[in-house]
Parts: sequence; structure tokens; C-alpha cells
Amino acid sequence: VAAVNAAGRPAVGLTGADGEIGLAELAPPYRTNAGQVVQLGLVGDPVATAPPKLLSQLVHAGYTPIIASIGVTRDGQLVNVNADALAAQLAVNLHATTLMVAGTTGGVLDIDQRPLPRLSDEDIERLVSDGAISAGMVTKLASCRAARRGGVQNVRIIDGRPGLDVNTVTGTIIDTAMQSSPQKERVKL
Repeated sequence: VAAVNAAGRPAVGLTGADGEIGLAELAPPYRTNAGQVVQLGLVGDPVATAPPKLLSQLVHAGYTPIIASIGVTRDGQLVNVNADALAAQLAVNLHATTLMVAGTTGGVLDIDQRPLPRLSDEDIERLVSDGAISAGMVTKLASCRAARRGGVQNVRIIDGRPGLDVNTVTGTIIDTAMQSSPQKERVKL
């Protein structure tokens, strides 16, 4: 928040619990490869909601909301939520036209560590099964796909390291299946 303010853009720090902008449900148990069922505890998955009025009001007033990935269940329990999953769900809830997911590389990299300009559903499945992408990037891609399915038109994974202008970096365009949504007020996040 301080860095955005210092760059000349008014910013406000929030969590997903503020105004229930990050409404979540407890994540289901996880089954390991060995078949053991593991309860994840206070871990949540973001859920679809009506557009959060608080965020719309802040954006329209000229503020940049900076949201920590703490969600809240309907009964008020705070839960840890994956930041990319929360960003994707917020983009869907806000009917955003664009979602940029920042990482520490120039986008999604192929097996030779070269940035890929565009990925389809089939490309993602192939890269995961080939082992070219794994761990955190798989989670980022799942969030990007969820945003596309939710109607976000322009989704990309970009290099978010300090010193780079997110408006000029290309990254990897996520060109997966998109569910059409009714025309609604759209917000660029």
C-alpha cells in the first residue's frame, strides 16, 4: 500500500473480510497420493458473490484497493485464501474486463524456460502432464482459467517484479474457454 501511495496513486489496504469482499467457504479435505485424507484447517476457497460495493466505491473514488488474501466465511470465520484465486474471483465478481496475475517470470515458461505468448486449455493440460509447469504456476493457471470461465475477457500472467511497468509487459495471454456473461458494468482492475 505504501509503495503504491509513494508512486502517486492513492491506495487503501483491505482484507477479504472487509465488507465481505473475499467471501469464502472452507476448502474440502485433501487426499494425498498415499490416500491419506488431510483436513486443511482454516483454508478457504473464494466464492461467487454480487459485485462488492466497497471495491466499486473505492475504484470510482480514485483509490486502488490492495487486498490481503484473508477471506471470511458466511459465519465470520477468517480463512487463508490463495491470493491468485481471490484475485480471479474478485475479477469475476466485479465483472472486470482484465485480470493481470503477477509472477516472478516473464509469464508462463516452456520446458526450455522461454516465455510462452499464449496458452489454450489444451496447451495448459499438455504442459502440466509433460511436467513443464508445476507447483505454483499450476495454481496460477487454475485461477486464470476460473477467471476466463467467469467471463473475464483479458487474462494474462505477467512479470510483476519491481521496476517493470505492468502496462508494457506482455506476459502470457490465457486464451482458455470463456463463458459469456450478460453485459454489465465492467471495471478494469
